[in-house]
Formats: sequence, C-alpha cells, structure tokens
Amino acid sequence: MKIGIIGDTHFGAGYNLGKLDQDTQLNSRLLDFANTFNSIINEFVKRKVKVVVITGDIFETRHPTSAQLNTFSKCIQRAINNNLEILVVVGNHDQQRTISTTTVDIFNSLETPGISIYSNFGVHEIKDEFGNNINFILMPYRDRRMTGAKINSDAINEIKEELNKLCKGLDSPKIVVGHFMMDRSITGENPDSFSINELILPLNIFNDADVTIMGHVHKHAILSKKPLIMYSGSMEKISFGEKHHTKIAIILDTNNILNPEIIKTKIRNLYEMNFNYTEGEKYFKNQITDRIILDIKKFNMRCNLDGAIVKLIAKVKENDFYFVNQEKIREYILSKNVKYLSPIEISSVKFRKLRNKNITENVGGKKAMASFIKGLIEPEQIKRKLIKFANSVIEEVEGK
Repeated sequence: MKIGIIGDTHFGAGYNLGKLDQDTQLNSRLLDFANTFNSIINEFVKRKVKVVVITGDIFETRHPTSAQLNTFSKCIQRAINNNLEILVVVGNHDQQRTISTTTVDIFNSLETPGISIYSNFGVHEIKDEFGNNINFILMPYRDRRMTGAKINSDAINEIKEELNKLCKGLDSPKIVVGHFMMDRSITGENPDSFSINELILPLNIFNDADVTIMGHVHKHAILSKKPLIMYSGSMEKISFGEKHHTKIAIILDTNNILNPEIIKTKIRNLYEMNFNYTEGEKYFKNQITDRIILDIKKFNMRCNLDGAIVKLIAKVKENDFYFVNQEKIREYILSKNVKYLSPIEISSVKFRKLRNKNITENVGGKKAMASFIKGLIEPEQIKRKLIKFANSVIEEVEGK
C-alpha cells in the first residue's frame, strides 16, 4: 500500500507576498497554497496512494479566517472525493490555549467521513489490500508546559514512555508521524515558535518504528536511513527565508518501506535579487538606475521571473542614492510578468574616503586643495576648473 505525506500546510501564510485576486476576492498566496495542495493530491492519485498524512500546522494562525477554513475544507473534500483517507496531526499553530481545543476540531465534531484529526497521541490502524495492518503512530505537538513537567528532560521521558506504550505489541510496518523537533536538526532551521520550552527529541526513541516523519521544521532532511527518520519540510515556501528550500512530498510503499519516493512539488518561485554597488571608489550617479536594470536583466536570464514573487534589495553609495529611479526599476520588473513585487529596498552606504597622505599640516592650502581635487572621480576638465576656483577662494581668504 502507498502512503502520501504532506508537510505543514500553513494555509494563510505569506499574505504580504500576495495580492487580491479579482475573480475570487482571495489573497493570491492562499490560492497558491491551495493549488500546491491539489497538485500534490493529483500526484498521489496518479501513483495510487491510498492514505495521506499531514504533519500539522494546517493554518498559519490559531485564528484562521473563514476564507482560509473554506479553502482548506475544499482541498480536503477534493482529496476525499478521490478516495483518499486523510490523517491530520495537530501542530503548534493549530492549538488554542489548551491542548483540547484546536482549529481543526470541527472535522471530528462533524464526524466528516474520510478524515481523522489527532490532537492527542494515538494509533491509527489501516488494512492494506492483503488484509495486513498498517500502523500509524500519530504524535501531535507538545512542549514542556503541555506535559506538566518541570524540566524539558522529564517531558521528553514522558513522551518516550507514551510512544513505547503505543508501539508495544504492534506489528510492522510502524509509521510515526508527528510535529516535533529532533536532535541533529538543521542549523538555523528552527521553527518560528522555538523557545526554552521546546522539546528536542533524541533519535533513539524512534528505534522501534520502521519510519518516523516529523513536521515543524520547514526544510526537508533525512536524519537517519535505518530506521528511516526525516523531516518532511513545509508544503510551501512561507517567506523569503525559505527561498532556497526545495519543497517536496513523500510517498511510502509498505512493500519497500525504507525507500521513500521524494516528489518535488510544483510551487511558485520566490526570487530575491540582492545587489551591492558600494565596492570601490567609482560613483555611478545618473547611470545607477541603468546599472541596476542591467543586473535585473542578467538575473532574469538565469532565473525566469515570469510568474514569480520577486524582491529587490540594493545597496548604493550615498552619492548615488539620489540618482536611483525606483519607479523605472519597478516598471521594468513588472514588465517581466511577475506575480507579485515586494516593496523595493534601496539603501545608501556612506562612502568613507581614505586620507590622502599628501595632505598634511605642512602643505600649503593651494597644494592641499589641488591634491584633494585630483583624487576626485571627475573628468579632468572639471578638476582643472575646480582647482582654479579653489585657488581664487584661497587667495581671497588669505588676502593675496
């Protein structure tokens, strides 16, 4: 039997990277997330997946809007209509003030056929086509405070004991899906909720499981191959902080459980163009806008901006800043048919010129001024005029 895993979906995230869709009156990023979810379901159906498990954080906030609830519900109903059974592990974004209240409880309350929500640890048994049990051990999010333990290590021990109880007596395959951090996490990829109460589970507590897949951390990674332990990564790119992430979905085949099929998902590209024009002594002045546009053109040749969400960050020298025509740059980027352009960020850096060793207290005023002017990045004709004018000013001041 084939099982599909979808990482944290975060419906409602990234609204600042989208715009109002005129046809649906929904934020374009909400539509992107729905399209990504539906495209994954299409791949699962094509590959004859029977069960889909979602690793948590269904919504971005603990108070999803009616539009977000409706969009997710339509996606789920579409999956169920394709004869897929859905299991949902509750993540930290789904929990209200207490463990017993979550944003996805409504599916259990309505007894919606085809979907099961796990806000508490539990086992879900499904029989494959041969009548064999496939055992899912579901581990919704917990931190130290939720367990009632005084210190993190005690909370981890409690979770370990609960996991052992659930796994005891179960036949293989045993598939753990949860919403926790594990040790050997990726450097700099802590979830946004990371705090001193966060529980980081050691990998060895999963030794009795055949496969362990966790959400919570947004970057996909395989931490162990035997037993198979991995992060699913989030379904979509939540922000530009994830611009380099490769987003995937996972298919497990119970006939070859340790060799998952990793499917690269179809998502909208997020491109951040970061240019620096502060090196060296040269000033671009009225050429700075054309230079930025040229670099955007080169970037577009490497990474097609068509349909992408785009951000431009540029650093320029202080003397060049006032020559930057942001509207012209904006129009050029939009001409590439981008889906959304974030506000352009142009910052200026004060250029610090090193002291001219030829200018000292012992050098006369005219000679010092001439040395300074000769060091400017200006045409020679302008420099000669400046020196002549400076000499006349010095002579007038000195009374000569």
